[in-house]
Amino acid sequence: MGRGSSKAGGGAKGGGATIVNTDDGTIDLTGTPLVYGDDDAAVSGNARANIEAWEAKRVKNKVEYNYSVDQNGDQIGQEVKGGKTSVRVPVSHLQEGAIHTHIHPREDAGTLGGTFSDGDLRNFANYGVKTYRAKAKEGAYSITKAEGFNRDGFKSFVTDLFARENASRQSNFERIRQKVRNGDYNSDYKQYVKDITQNFNGFLVSVHNGLISGQKQYGYTYTLEKGK
Repeated sequence: MGRGSSKAGGGAKGGGATIVNTDDGTIDLTGTPLVYGDDDAAVSGNARANIEAWEAKRVKNKVEYNYSVDQNGDQIGQEVKGGKTSVRVPVSHLQEGAIHTHIHPREDAGTLGGTFSDGDLRNFANYGVKTYRAKAKEGAYSITKAEGFNRDGFKSFVTDLFARENASRQSNFERIRQKVRNGDYNSDYKQYVKDITQNFNGFLVSVHNGLISGQKQYGYTYTLEKGK
């Protein structure tokens, strides 16, 4: 799968990708470029091989799945199948040192799969799991606890981040609704769809950027792996 070939940069130090090409279409991120980074160094050897093989197998599914391995790459429990927007995570899969991954599917070709939800990040903080991943069509988001991980500070940071970005998303949506009431989209439905999609993608990118910014303060590493 083309998990993040891009124009206008795409590296952690080179701005961000404004065009992301995936197997199901092109995602235009003009105005909200998506920053890719290096592969998560905490996921290596057999663990990375098994995680990436599972992610490649499941990423095109239309519902969420999850899967965990230990540091040796041995599977923990069984994969779990969920719905379009969520999947149950057994606590036993989040044991000390585990690497946990799951799928973020989107049916809309123009929409990012996106980074972690606040629920994902609470699981990451509250349990012994070392690394939490979310595989989307644009790449694999990966977050790992570092030495000195500030659990309580991180949880407060995540709550504030999502409150701020959800408020911004809702404000932008209200402006779109006003344009609907004004009849601005009557002859241009495609523009309405584009505005809705850009608002959602912008929200996901803003959360992504926020998670990049908090790494040093709260003691974790975070990246979006471009993949092969």
